[in-house]
Amino acid sequence: MKATIRFILYLFFSSMVLGLAAIIGYWYYTHQPAKRYKKNKGKYESHVPPSTYNKYSIPSGFENYPLGMDVSHYQGKIDWQQVKKDGKIQFVFIKATEGKSITDSLYWKNYFNCKNYNIPCGAYHYFIPGVDGAKQAHHFLSNCKIEKGDLRPVLDIEVMHWEGATALHREIDRFMQVVKQKTGQEIILYTGNNFYKKYLKAYYPNHTIWLAHYNIPNIHHRTNKWHIWQYTETGKVKGVPGFVDLNLFNGTLSDLEKLKVK
Repeated sequence: MKATIRFILYLFFSSMVLGLAAIIGYWYYTHQPAKRYKKNKGKYESHVPPSTYNKYSIPSGFENYPLGMDVSHYQGKIDWQQVKKDGKIQFVFIKATEGKSITDSLYWKNYFNCKNYNIPCGAYHYFIPGVDGAKQAHHFLSNCKIEKGDLRPVLDIEVMHWEGATALHREIDRFMQVVKQKTGQEIILYTGNNFYKKYLKAYYPNHTIWLAHYNIPNIHHRTNKWHIWQYTETGKVKGVPGFVDLNLFNGTLSDLEKLKVK
């Protein structure tokens, strides 16, 4: 009899554990999109259903600033028709490349969808210090499109060169020179607020600056130089799987036209 009771209790607690594991697994699948990827020919893509709601969390006083987002393969398959229908996103930056050999698997799909739905967009390159800046620029230009009406190209700089700021500036300059020579366009610099103030502000005083600076109510109180403000990395946009970076443009929609390729 005791053996039978022990067996019944064993089955009961085993079922409880399995049930709890199933619930946790389901929650993880539906709430942690940035950490779930399927390896597909060496490229990782998110497999998360598109968001059914918006979470813009625009800081007070910035409600009328043009709102944009930046995307890469980490967002997975975006329902661009829903993004356009929602009508809130007014510009998009799309990751194209990284270093001298990495390409984003969803760049072209995202780019042509933006063009199809008439959403202003531009390409960005993730810069890797220590890799020749000219080679990175050639790789970038060979794997993205920069045409009339697109937003100017972006260089994403987040890591210091191990040889110091002088070496970092040298490679950034090489990247910029190639892009300017090939396209006629000045680069937009993307970086974090502290990184910008410490390593880039004095060296690139006249460049268009896109700053990442989270958890502050008003960026005007923290810096006097910004054109685009990435104010959150946990935004939600209908049609976009998981979380997405959201950005505010410092000006009007007419001013935004000045950032487009002529």
